[in-house]
Amino acid sequence: MQPSDKQDKVIVFNYGSSSLKAAVFQLPAARLCTFKMELKDLPPLSDAEGVTTQAETRESKAHRATVLCLKELEKQLNLPLKDATCLVAHRIVHGGTNSRPLPLDDRVKNQIRELSEFAPLHNPGSLAVVQAAQSALPAVPHIACFDTAFHQTKAAEARYYGLPIALTRKLSIERYGFHGINAAHVTAEIQEFLRPHGCPARLLICHLGAGASLTAVKDGESVDNTMGFTPLDGLIMNSRVGSIDPGALLYIMTKENLTPTQAEAFLNHDCGLKGLSGTSDLRELLLKEADGDEDCRLAWQVYCYRLKLMAGAMIAAMGGLDAVAFTGGIGENSPPVRRSLINDLAYMGARLNHELNESPSAGNSAPARQNGTSTGAAGLKEHAGLTGLKCIAAPNSIPIFIVPADEELAMVKMSSQFIKSTSAQRGSSK
Repeated sequence: MQPSDKQDKVIVFNYGSSSLKAAVFQLPAARLCTFKMELKDLPPLSDAEGVTTQAETRESKAHRATVLCLKELEKQLNLPLKDATCLVAHRIVHGGTNSRPLPLDDRVKNQIRELSEFAPLHNPGSLAVVQAAQSALPAVPHIACFDTAFHQTKAAEARYYGLPIALTRKLSIERYGFHGINAAHVTAEIQEFLRPHGCPARLLICHLGAGASLTAVKDGESVDNTMGFTPLDGLIMNSRVGSIDPGALLYIMTKENLTPTQAEAFLNHDCGLKGLSGTSDLRELLLKEADGDEDCRLAWQVYCYRLKLMAGAMIAAMGGLDAVAFTGGIGENSPPVRRSLINDLAYMGARLNHELNESPSAGNSAPARQNGTSTGAAGLKEHAGLTGLKCIAAPNSIPIFIVPADEELAMVKMSSQFIKSTSAQRGSSK
């Protein structure tokens, strides 16, 4: 497929469990407009008399949000999307073993539907977005970009649990890993930024937000990720439990008489920082901790310890550390989190420029060293692009970056590659 001069726009949908982000890009990667809608802010469904009807499902809200997003994007662009769009890209959290973007035909949609068991908060809503977008733009190709695809380079020993292999294969139980679209984006941004200096062979990506994970990237490929079979595993998150002894879970289910559905909701919504401290907002937690709240102090200590512990595991998986990147809402905006982890990684040659850590916009360079295979931060300057990448490393440190999460930009770059590869395939078949 080759877009015409008029049809040079790509629409990107990024569905989260509680929100929908949409953006329109002009190829190759110029962002024209964006719109984000919180599902809780949707006007309630009402009948002809204006009386609110029964409670909506998450999927119904996702469908309605998509329709509203498309209308808002058309309003911002002041042109009909159906005449200007060459491709629509959808973020799909769980893509199983798919390793590249795929056309959203019936076969792929059925795969996503089957994988909904593994990502019940995300895949069903994403399918609702796909359905609404395909209904609105039926003549435009739609593709799925999978959050699990970047981690398909993981070795077999990093993928399997100690379960019977027959059961593993029967039920497709693997440590899939997540946050892969943004991990690919962060990796590409740092590689581009450091190209004149030599790219770091071993990069630790700290994607810290309401959902959180660490990714070990070696020579540009994922070695491991702290999330596993589902996005519940790994780090302690805002309201997700993270790694837990299965025996503890079985004990809780028995003692509290929880069904599997109730246990899943409990682990996703009532644990993590919220369960430990009563709040899922890290900023509020730190304010209360400073005022002497003991539960908040414990929650902060547990959060930081788990982060340190799993960072060590990712570093071991790579065989060392050459650079660190912080991304996601907490990673980009919480100096205390960055300070805690980097202090714990001093033994790996990581040290902060504390002024830049507290206010990353205060400067745009941070001198450091060249040592062995590590690419030091000496002479590094702010990224010349528009992504906002910052180096916050101290002198004599390995590079430490803040890289704003941008799954939409990553997806439009994937879309551009998809268009080129599809055009090349059609050209070679003639």
